[in-house]
Amino acid sequence: MDTEKAIRTGDMVQQVRHVMHNVAPKLLPDDKAIREWLSGIAPDYAKKAGKTPKDAPSEISLIMKK
Repeated sequence: MDTEKAIRTGDMVQQVRHVMHNVAPKLLPDDKAIREWLSGIAPDYAKKAGKTPKDAPSEISLIMKK
């Protein structure tokens, strides 16, 4: 869904952390664990080292699927 290929894994970790904090704050894992969860499904461009590109969207909209 990232048509601009601008979202990095670190950005998505923060989004997942936010959702989990709102849903189940007592079960919130550390960022390293969330990053490991995402590593298997993240595309190669998202795994690149460095800062998020300046043209990346400032807001990421997440769509939950069953």
